Amino acid sequence: RSWSGFAQPSLPRISGELVAHVKQKPGRKFFKQAITVWDNGRFKINPIETQGSGDLAGFSVANSLLILEPEVAHLRAGQQVEALLLENGSNENNE
Repeated sequence: RSWSGFAQPSLPRISGELVAHVKQKPGRKFFKQAITVWDNGRFKINPIETQGSGDLAGFSVANSLLILEPEVAHLRAGQQVEALLLENGSNENNE
């Protein structure tokens, strides 16, 4: 990424509260599109439901990627999770 002109070659990894329930088929690491906002001193991470990898509309509103580890089958709302912030930050001005 640094060769491509990015000032920061890796994405910032943050922890926050999951806003909605998430399910996945376990066995592989997955990065799910999400909208992350800064609210009352903490990040809140809301996963986006998409129609698959070709869903450009879903991906265009995402400002983060929720990290789902291979052994995870489901996460419940309220759990602490990790995400990677995309270049447009935490969406705090776009609420």
